[in-house]
Amino acid sequence: MSRETLISVLKNLHHDSLIGKELELCWHLGEPLAVGLDYYEEMTPAIEEFAAGKFAVEYTFQTNGLLINEAWCRFFKSINAQVGVSLDGPKEFHDCHRVDRRGDGTYDQVMMGLRLLQQAEVSHYIIAVLSTNALREPDRIFDFFSELGETNICFNIEESEGINISQTARSDEACPLVRTFFHRFLERLADDTTGVWVRDLQQMLGRLMTARDGDCINENNLPLRIVSVSWDGTWTTFSPELIATPAPKFRNFRFGNLAEEPVSSSLKRSSFGDALQDITEGVEKCRAECSYFSLCGGGAPSNKFTELGTLTGTETFACRSMVKSLADGCMDFIEGNILHSD
Repeated sequence: MSRETLISVLKNLHHDSLIGKELELCWHLGEPLAVGLDYYEEMTPAIEEFAAGKFAVEYTFQTNGLLINEAWCRFFKSINAQVGVSLDGPKEFHDCHRVDRRGDGTYDQVMMGLRLLQQAEVSHYIIAVLSTNALREPDRIFDFFSELGETNICFNIEESEGINISQTARSDEACPLVRTFFHRFLERLADDTTGVWVRDLQQMLGRLMTARDGDCINENNLPLRIVSVSWDGTWTTFSPELIATPAPKFRNFRFGNLAEEPVSSSLKRSSFGDALQDITEGVEKCRAECSYFSLCGGGAPSNKFTELGTLTGTETFACRSMVKSLADGCMDFIEGNILHSD
């Protein structure tokens, strides 16, 4: 993305009052560090110059970790960035799926980058994609991250989104394994004194506690809560993954171009209205049919479209695994360790 395009994007978002007191700007999708450190050293002052007196900017980078060096760490510290590192657990789990162009596993390179972040005290977190084999070994996964000193963990189950078709989703044992994995993880956390925080468990436990207070808010189903922008200024909303999802009916979910016009100028176009109508219909079907609705707010449009071929669908593998099975695992722990405890 050019400097001119980026400033136009910010101007047009600000024009429509879509930026509040703080903007979280997340460089994501693909490998954001691949464009080089010089790029961000040029772009960040331009962002700060435009934002001055209007809003604060919080920076996040999601990276595979291969390019992290001391210079990157100094830069991350200088802008107080938070860095997400993709690390799928022990070497054999990680290297099974994450390889370089030669087909070699990337675990050793990722660990070098992670250690540099740790040494430089850069704020960071881990995103770990759990394969079927990893789901079978919750204790090993827990011990691995605990021994690394990583206390901020986000788990993903491989999903079918955009152009990626999940192999895990095709396994009949995946959902039962998710349930037992998180049940066991909660047991380990109950005895842990190192302060490990697991995003998925914290979010689900919070939703279980407040389920009777009303519907869960799912930002993936609400227009303009998340705005994803491609290099040329084209934008989408709802699930970020939609920006890489082929869909001729919805103009590939590219609803406008923020390098050329504000969002408000694009909302009357049929592709946005058609997507919003179908997403809303799908959410209402979920509300009517699913007893877990208060825990997810109707699922993610990206999962529905990729798995079911429609935005009006209901249950997906993503629902079965990271909502229903996760919730059941949490309830197994609560019933066995809290409700029935002496």
